[in-house]
Amino acid sequence: MSAERSTPLFHENLYRPIYELNIAYSHFAAATATISSTVIASQGHMGMVGFCVSATLVAQCVSNSLKAAPLVKRQCNIFFNKITFEDIERIREEHSAHEIHNNKRGPKSNQIFIGHGFEWGAEHANRAYQIQGLYTDKEEIRLPIFLKPFKKKWMENTRKLGGKPWIQGVGDATRQYISEEALFGHSMITGNVGTGKTTMFILLSLAMIHKNYTVIILDPKNDSAWRNALKREMEFFGKGDDFHFFHPSQPSTSCKIDPVKNWNRATEIAERISSIMVESGKEDSFIRFNWNVINSTVNAMLYAGIQPQIKSIARYATTDKGRLAERCLEVHYLKSVGPDWNHKLKSKLEKCGKTKLEQLVFYYQQVLSQTHHSNEVDGIINLLTHNAEHMQKMTANLLPIFSVLTSKPMDDLISPEESVEMSLDERTEAMYEEEDSHQELEHSCDELNKRQGQFEVEKSRYINTADIVERGGLLYMALDSLSDTKTAGYLSKLVLADIAAVAGSRYNFSEGKGRRVAVFVDEVHAAIAGNEALLNLLAQGRAAHMQLFIATQTKADLEAKTDPATANRVLGLCNNFFSMRANDTSTQEYASKQFGEVPITSQQITLGQSSGNTSELTDFGSSYSERLTKQNDKAFSETLLGSLPILQYIARLSDGRTIKAKVPVIKS
Repeated sequence: MSAERSTPLFHENLYRPIYELNIAYSHFAAATATISSTVIASQGHMGMVGFCVSATLVAQCVSNSLKAAPLVKRQCNIFFNKITFEDIERIREEHSAHEIHNNKRGPKSNQIFIGHGFEWGAEHANRAYQIQGLYTDKEEIRLPIFLKPFKKKWMENTRKLGGKPWIQGVGDATRQYISEEALFGHSMITGNVGTGKTTMFILLSLAMIHKNYTVIILDPKNDSAWRNALKREMEFFGKGDDFHFFHPSQPSTSCKIDPVKNWNRATEIAERISSIMVESGKEDSFIRFNWNVINSTVNAMLYAGIQPQIKSIARYATTDKGRLAERCLEVHYLKSVGPDWNHKLKSKLEKCGKTKLEQLVFYYQQVLSQTHHSNEVDGIINLLTHNAEHMQKMTANLLPIFSVLTSKPMDDLISPEESVEMSLDERTEAMYEEEDSHQELEHSCDELNKRQGQFEVEKSRYINTADIVERGGLLYMALDSLSDTKTAGYLSKLVLADIAAVAGSRYNFSEGKGRRVAVFVDEVHAAIAGNEALLNLLAQGRAAHMQLFIATQTKADLEAKTDPATANRVLGLCNNFFSMRANDTSTQEYASKQFGEVPITSQQITLGQSSGNTSELTDFGSSYSERLTKQNDKAFSETLLGSLPILQYIARLSDGRTIKAKVPVIKS
């Protein structure tokens, strides 16, 4: 074949009639006839001549059959398709999973299995254009007679997978791998509903378990096949206790997580919550005002020694500003005046107002702030004294968000008590409740002790993102988007921001060292609007040993939630691009560009015939000419992406390859 390609007139045509097979049939028939006639003529004995002739014909038959076999296989592949299954044990062996989990020495594979396929090149593009030039029923291709009984059954299975089976059939599929390091450039997966994105996620996430990565999964749909596959694999390696499951609709069995637990700067908390209000990538004055409300509240809480959680932030930012301001001022008086500030200033404070809060605020503004100023105190006082009507108008979009995140059972799932001891919030409240009787206070302590026992039971259900990242394990978050789309989007943003904070801490204080982390986010468009943390994670996650696998249906979904520039930025930050079938024009165009252009060969045949006006028999003429031309065209056209069967994909990888492959279904 290589010698033929070197000729200027070489033109590959694999979809012609298989003349070699017809010749093999003829040689076989001739050999049979020769043997029969020789045996009959010699009364049951075959002479040397007959034997030699028959042997020669059989050899010719075999030779032509061997030449025809690749063509038969190639032409069968354009009609038939089937699901590929893969044994999990073989994948474990290829990933060196047993050696990695058992800390065995010796060479370990850094390759990750990603399916069965081939690297798409110019030859495959040319074959694709050839097939597209055939008739709809491909009548130009006639399969061998002996395959026709199987054709009906094969076609039924092929139709179930949809699409054009010949796209995979233009190449010779082999096992495809990608290195671990190549995946740290992040990966984007696109594809219509039901085309195999989840199956692809299963394959990749199992590989991450085999490599002993920390795995965090945000699944809007709660896919049971995906979750169960991961749980079985964790249990297989004796790490079933490290599998953590979060589900808002199953609070009794769900783990608990605090999505504002980890931060490097207090302003990050306000950024996370206010980003929820951003739609279509646009901020406005209302969002900036609410950011200031949340930030001032959080700063005051931290100053007062109160652990910020979604529930407590919501309470203090909306209905309990006065209590927070009072506690914040008490802490400030303690720091500025001393432990006995209440006795020293008692007479002066009594002249400053009727209530304790009024006294503390007035004396601070008029006297104490002159020598002991506090930005945290000023912030909460400004919120407290802000015009109530204007505050209500500006925070109208914030209140529904807090309502969703603090309603049952969400309040307990994302605002958990992380300590056996009572929270600082409750403890401080008990300390400063001066009007309670001794008996009432004793009763309160008894109730708190009962709660401590409850905390002991539930403590194991609390998951800190920073802890699981460093210690290892798997966190599967089923966000239940089918029941509540908004809540799922809110949680995605909050959790991704929390992960980004952990990555930032790694980058700043650990020099990017630590256990490798793989984060899987399905339907990422729901969490992308206004989420700078996600973009930063894509941009800098590699330095923190974090890699992202994000999926969306189409490029248009990203654009709808943000804008074309942001959508292109997200795609540009993902060095690996996988795409199942996609009917969206923008996705098709983007995928096609990843494959570039290749020279496409076209053959032109010209036939001519002429005749004269005389009666001479030789007064006529004819002509025949062939012309081959090459012109650059798309290596993988847009229409092909919309014709991919289920469980098939194309990919542009960071190692420079462009592949066409099938995702196998894993058999455990």
